[in-house]
Amino acid sequence: MSVIGEVASIAGIIGLAGQTLQAASSVYSLLKAYKRVHPRVLEVQEEISRLQEVLQAVARLKSLCPNSARSDLASLHRSVLKCGPVLERLKIQMLPLEATSAGFFMKLLKKVKVAADVEYFSTISHQIYLCRVDVSLHLDLLQR
Repeated sequence: MSVIGEVASIAGIIGLAGQTLQAASSVYSLLKAYKRVHPRVLEVQEEISRLQEVLQAVARLKSLCPNSARSDLASLHRSVLKCGPVLERLKIQMLPLEATSAGFFMKLLKKVKVAADVEYFSTISHQIYLCRVDVSLHLDLLQR
C-alpha cells in the first residue's frame, strides 16, 4: 500500500509542476502582449486622427457646395456623418490607455485587460477600415 501512496504522491507532484509550468507560460504570453499594447495604441490613435482629417476636409468640401444637387456629394456627406460618431466613440474607448488620461494603476489594469483581449485592437481597426473604405468609395465616385 505504501508503494501506491508514493506513486500517487509523485504523480501529484508531477501534475503540480505541469500546472506551474502552464501558468508561467500564460503569464509570459500576457507580458509579451502587454508590451505590444502601447505601440498599438499609438498606431490606432494615428489612424483615427488621419481619418478625422479626411472627414473634416470632406465636410469643408460640402460647405463650399452647400446647394449641390449631385447625389454622389450628398452620399459622401452622409458617409462622413456616419463615420464621425464612430471615430469619436473609438477615441473615447482609447482614452483610458493614454499616458495622461488615467492614474498609473488604472492604466496598468486597462492595458493588462486589453493585452488579454485578442480582439480589442482588431475590432477597432476593422471599424476604422470600414469608415475609410466607405469614404474612399464615395470619393472615387465623386471624381468620376
